[in-house]
Amino acid sequence: MLAQVQTGKLTALAVAAPKRSALLPGVPTFEEAGVRGYTADAWYGLLAPAKTPPEVLATLRRVATEFAQAPATQEKLRSLGMEARNTCADAFGAQLAGEVRLYGDLAPTLDLKTE
Repeated sequence: MLAQVQTGKLTALAVAAPKRSALLPGVPTFEEAGVRGYTADAWYGLLAPAKTPPEVLATLRRVATEFAQAPATQEKLRSLGMEARNTCADAFGAQLAGEVRLYGDLAPTLDLKTE
C-alpha cells in the first residue's frame, strides 16, 4: 500500500509499528494516534537449536547483519514498503518472548484453541 499512500490514493492514519516508519515519517504510530498498546509489526527471523555452538551463532549473526545492511536488500525491502532491522541474540529473544505473551494472553479472550 506504500505506493498508493505516496501517490495520494490512500491516506495512512497510523503505522502499526513501535516507532514511526522512515518510509512514512509524517504518519504517527498507533500509540501516537491514541490507540494504546497496539502494534502489529511484521518480522522475519533466524532461529537455531538451543545448543548451537557459539562460533556457528556468530557466523549466522554476521551473515544476517551483512544481508540486512546490503544496499540491494535495503532497496528491495523499501520497494515492498518494509524496513530492515537487524535484531540479534538477546533483543530478538525478548521480542519473541513478548509476542508469545501477547498472543498467549489474547487466545483465551478470542476463545482460540489448538487442535
